Amino acid sequence: MLQEVQSSKTAPRADVQDIPSLLIAVGEQPEHLFGVQFISQFFKDFDRMHFRLMHLLPPSHGVVPGPYGLPVEAGRMDEAIYTRHREMGRHSLQLASGMLRQAGIPEGNISLISRPQNQTKALDLIQESAANNHHALVLGNRGRSWFEAMLDGIPDITREVIDASCGIPLWIAPSIVEKRRDILLCVDGSRYAMNMVRHVGETLGSQGTQNVTLLRVLRDRNNNPTPPEVIFEECRNELEERGVPSDSIRVRVVTDNDPAAGILSVCERGKFAVVAMGRAGYGNSFMRRLLMGSVSRDVMRQLNNACLWLTC
Repeated sequence: MLQEVQSSKTAPRADVQDIPSLLIAVGEQPEHLFGVQFISQFFKDFDRMHFRLMHLLPPSHGVVPGPYGLPVEAGRMDEAIYTRHREMGRHSLQLASGMLRQAGIPEGNISLISRPQNQTKALDLIQESAANNHHALVLGNRGRSWFEAMLDGIPDITREVIDASCGIPLWIAPSIVEKRRDILLCVDGSRYAMNMVRHVGETLGSQGTQNVTLLRVLRDRNNNPTPPEVIFEECRNELEERGVPSDSIRVRVVTDNDPAAGILSVCERGKFAVVAMGRAGYGNSFMRRLLMGSVSRDVMRQLNNACLWLTC
């Protein structure tokens, strides 16, 4: 059932059973439902997750930058054009719901919502995810562009936006959805990587039908303060505690002066469906360091045929 919210405020939380909930961004072009396509392949016959499909309508009133960069209302959108956007969004939501049901996901685990956009689409979706404590926010190829634009310097990014962005894992779906499987989980012993380990465990749980490969990329095998075996053991314990079968967990160590290139190479050779990694790292400024590290940014920009899972 489609829930339409007239206000641009965060939508009310849906009444669902006590299972994780994914927020999936749905655009108006049916041929660009990359996030839904990934979900329908990766979570086939999966009933321990709720899937919330969200379409953001354009603002009914246009805005332009005013004094000090503050938005100023610039007039109401033509009603016929606004109605057209609403109908296109409705169609995409129904199509996306059908794709999930066809993949064996129970209808009761799917909800649809459409509401007007308030800020940018990326910020609206991030804040919606954080406010409703979703398990992850799923973005398609266009969502990747929104997110990159945010990283590349929206002038009014605040600590609140950064906290919201880091408070929810992001899944960035590929534009080319191939029949791949399994998760390449990149680990380095950092708390950011361990947060992703826990996220993967909570996502798969005991119903997981995907294998998990723990990957440690070393620049120099002779200069490594924490042995990979120690990191792997901690990660394995976290996964098994969340129900991931021990026989579905593998480990791998590679050496590469360019960690992003090493990750991408292993992903392509292994035909993994997902690359999962921590977001935080080093950058040119405090704000950007909180948003995205250099390795995860490079992987995001070059990964074309697998879904990228990111968390802080």
